[in-house]
Amino acid sequence: MSSLFEKYGVVHQVATTYHPQTNGQAKVFNMEIKKILQKLTNPGCKDWSCRLEDTLWAHRTAY
Repeated sequence: MSSLFEKYGVVHQVATTYHPQTNGQAKVFNMEIKKILQKLTNPGCKDWSCRLEDTLWAHRTAY
C-alpha cells in the first residue's frame, strides 16, 4: 500500500475515533467525486473506474 501512496503522492493520515470531525474534508471530497461520477456514468454502471481520471480532472479544475 505504501508504494501506491508514494506513486500518487498521498500522505496517509489516520484519524482517531475521538475526533471524527477530522474526516470531514475527505468525506466532502468523496461526495463531490461521487456526484461527478454519477453524472458521467449510466445508472448501475460498474465500470466507473474508466471515468475516474476525467472526474478528477473536472474536480481539480473547478475548485
